[in-house]
Amino acid sequence: MSEKISDEEFLEKLKYYDEHKSEIERKKRKADYLKELERVGKYFEKNYLAGKILAENGYQIFDLKQADDDFRKVMKLDEIQEIAGVYEIVKSGKKVPNIVPITKSNFYNAFYEPIWKNLAMSERLKAIEWMFESINESHNLGIKSISYFPRNTELLNANGYFNTEDFSLFFNISDIMKEKFNSFEIASTMAHELMHARQAKLVKNFDYDNKYVDMYTLSQTDLGHFDFNLLSLEFGFDKLDYATKFALYRVCKSEKTAELQALKTMRKYHKLNEQKFGKNKSIDSALERFTKRMLFTKTQTFTENGKKHFYATDGIVTNEQKVLKGQAENLLKIIMLKNLYEYSLQDCDLTNEMTELEKTHSKEELDKLIEDVNKESELLKEKISLCKAAFIDTIELGKLPEYFTEKEFEPLQIIDEPKLDWSLPKWLRKAEEKYKKMQIQAKRLRPNRELQ
Repeated sequence: MSEKISDEEFLEKLKYYDEHKSEIERKKRKADYLKELERVGKYFEKNYLAGKILAENGYQIFDLKQADDDFRKVMKLDEIQEIAGVYEIVKSGKKVPNIVPITKSNFYNAFYEPIWKNLAMSERLKAIEWMFESINESHNLGIKSISYFPRNTELLNANGYFNTEDFSLFFNISDIMKEKFNSFEIASTMAHELMHARQAKLVKNFDYDNKYVDMYTLSQTDLGHFDFNLLSLEFGFDKLDYATKFALYRVCKSEKTAELQALKTMRKYHKLNEQKFGKNKSIDSALERFTKRMLFTKTQTFTENGKKHFYATDGIVTNEQKVLKGQAENLLKIIMLKNLYEYSLQDCDLTNEMTELEKTHSKEELDKLIEDVNKESELLKEKISLCKAAFIDTIELGKLPEYFTEKEFEPLQIIDEPKLDWSLPKWLRKAEEKYKKMQIQAKRLRPNRELQ
C-alpha cells in the first residue's frame, strides 16, 4: 500500500516537477529511446543474420551504430587487405587449384562464380565493400560507410536501402551465403542502391522554379515520389490490385534506372572476368537468366470477383507492356501532377500565417485574400479528383481518357522528348528485339488468346 502524502508534500512535488519539467521529460524520452533500442536489438538477435552472429559471439545490441562497429570487429572486415581467390583450372588434363590475389583494385574478380563459391562470408562482404568504395569514390557520392543494420526493422525484407535524408546505405547480408543466390544477385543490390545515391545527388539542389526539365530529373524530385503500398488508399482499394501497384513501382524512373544500372554493372564485371579467366558457359547462362528475370519475366492472369488480374512480376518490360498496357509514362506523370496539386493545396492553408496577415492587411484585404485562397483550394481539389479519375481510367482503357489530354501535363513543365520505339537502352537492344520476336511468334501461335 502506498503512503498517503500531505497537501504540502503534494504541492512541493508539483512545484519541483514544474521547475524541472524539461529535464524530467528529457530523461523520460531518453529512457523510452533506450528501451526501444533494446527491443529492436533483441529482435535483430533473433531474426537477422548479422544480429545472430553478434549474439553467438557474446555481443548485445543496444545501439545500432555500435552494432555495426561490433559486426565489423567480429567479421574482421577492417583486417582484410587481400583475398585469396581460389578456383580450379585444367592442367595436363586434370583440374588443379589456382589462386588469384584480390584487392580493391580487382575486387570484381571475387564475383567470378568459381571463386565466389569458395569465399567465406567476411571475404564476400569485403569484396562488396571494395565495390562500394570504388563507385562511391568515382561518383563522389559522400556516403561514409555501409550499414549492416537497418534503422527500421521493416527494411529486413529489403535486399538493401538508400536513405536520401541522411545519405546512408543499408546492405542486407541475409542471402550472401545462400547457394541459390549467385554473385550477380548479391552484387547487383549494391549497384542498385548506389544508383539511388546518384539520383539523390542529382536533385539535391534542384530548383523547382526552373522552367522545363526532363522527365527523368523531375521524377527524382518529391513530385515523383510515391509509396506503392499506399496507392490503393489514394485511388481506391477496389480499383487498384497488387500487380498494378507493384508494376508502377518496378517501372518508375528511379527503380527502372537503378535496375538497369545494376544490370549494366554486372555485365561490366562479367566482361572483365571473362577477359581474365576466359569464357564460362555456366556464368553466361546465369547472366542471361538474371537479365531475363529483371526485364522479361512473364506473368499470367487469374479471375477474381468476375475481374481479370495479373500476377505480380519483376519483369520491367512485361510490366510496362502487359500489366500497364503501355501506359507507364502517362500513369507516372499523372501521379506527379496529382502530387503537384496536393503540394499546392498545402500552400493554400493560411492557418499558421493568420496572425502575421492580420497585422499587415486590413479586414477587407484579408477577407478578399481568404476568398481567393478558398477558390484556389476548391479548384485544386477538383484537379486532384480529375487526376485520380484519369489514373484509374487510363489503367482500364490502356490510353488516356478523352477528358484528360496531354495538355493536362503542361503544369509539370516537362521538356518534350522524342517518343521511342524501344523501352530499353541501346546496349540491351538485342535482348529487347529477341523479346519482341518471341511475343509476335506467340501471338501467331495463340491468335485468340491474350498475350502475356
